[in-house]
Amino acid sequence: IYITISANCPAGEYWDDTKCALCPKGTYQPERYQLACLACENGLTTQGRGTIYRTQCIGITGKHSPVLHYKF
Repeated sequence: IYITISANCPAGEYWDDTKCALCPKGTYQPERYQLACLACENGLTTQGRGTIYRTQCIGITGKHSPVLHYKF
């Protein structure tokens, strides 16, 4: 028997086995249809629940996470 669960959750939320739920404080989720949220880097958190972007992770003092630059 196969059971298909449609985690039709928007960005900033995840499927918690019964319904969509906001990502907890200190996590974020930029994509839809996810089963979990991603943790902010060490020492960073978010202002609240339902955060969408990693760049919204902030330090204790309220400073945003550093922007990474890549050379190709």
